[in-house]
Amino acid sequence: MKSSWKIGLFFIAFVVELVSCESSFPSFLFSHKLIPGIQDKLPHSPQEPFTLQQTNYMINQVLEKCQANVFILVNQPGVIVQDFQDFYSFQNLRSYMVQASTILTFPHTVVTEEDPHKGLDLDKIQTYIMRQCRAKLLTLKDDDPGSIESFIDSKTRVIRMDFTGIPSKAEEEYEGQREEILKKHDLTLLKVIRELPSPFITLLYTTDTAQEFAKIPDELVNVNEIPNDPQMIPLSMKNEILQKENVIFPDITLFDLTRLSEYERNNLGHYMNFDQKDRDAEPVLAVNDDKDKPIFNKPRSKKVDVRPEWLRFGEDDDSIPTLFNEEILRENALLVLSLSVSILGILLFIICKILASLVRLAFRSIHKQKTE
Repeated sequence: MKSSWKIGLFFIAFVVELVSCESSFPSFLFSHKLIPGIQDKLPHSPQEPFTLQQTNYMINQVLEKCQANVFILVNQPGVIVQDFQDFYSFQNLRSYMVQASTILTFPHTVVTEEDPHKGLDLDKIQTYIMRQCRAKLLTLKDDDPGSIESFIDSKTRVIRMDFTGIPSKAEEEYEGQREEILKKHDLTLLKVIRELPSPFITLLYTTDTAQEFAKIPDELVNVNEIPNDPQMIPLSMKNEILQKENVIFPDITLFDLTRLSEYERNNLGHYMNFDQKDRDAEPVLAVNDDKDKPIFNKPRSKKVDVRPEWLRFGEDDDSIPTLFNEEILRENALLVLSLSVSILGILLFIICKILASLVRLAFRSIHKQKTE
């Protein structure tokens, strides 16, 4: 009896030790365009912890569709899931997240000692996008949005943004600076996105630092208990959910029950509350008075001053595609190699034919001399 009790105690101690070795990190991903069927591929509720393999699988399911003109990979060292409870530190990021048609959140991705990486391998994700979507890499340097190269073509881009780390909450001398740094980086992200020529973006926000994951996660929020109208949610329920550590931005991902339905939110003609025919049936007010007539600007003629030096594409020779452009040669390596082999083969055939003709002429001349 005593031996079984000791074995049970040893097993409990082993489990506690195993759990204490685990750590977790938060991340989320959203796409301006809809990724159909992605919600059905989730292994469980986003409020439950994910394994690193599950998180990587879901991210790859989004990225492989190439449903974006710009992919933004954000790494914020030091950020923890509790930071997302302060909405003011992510105002600009949240404004783009609200417009997204697809949102995936991973409040806790658990990593163990057996995992090769203690976070998402952004280098691998970056390389995958560049190969899968034929994208070009742009890198943020020194948290300066001006370091991002301007767009001169319509090719897909991958923007890598590795921000400087934020101090730990345990360090009292950095009290208040943590939120200020997050706000500064949020503003940098806004400046970068504003310069993009297309609204079709996919953004992955994560961190390369994990925190200890030893406690039992919060209880899951039952979406059936949330009213359809967010304004009818009791204040006590809001405060309770906002303080939970197993959700990210619950006002967007939980309180908005339309997120349970997959539909394109950014295409003209997609409405949730009424059909297009109902919209067209709205009465049109007649215009009777001159003062109520719409005012249009007078047409203006525009003279275009065309100069020969302005007819070139780009501002310097480096931006003009040429036969010897390194990027063009790299993208069309197989075609260039095939053409080179073909041309070389033709030249060798011509040379061999000429040499054969010369040899025949030489033999004829020798034979002729012998007969004479």
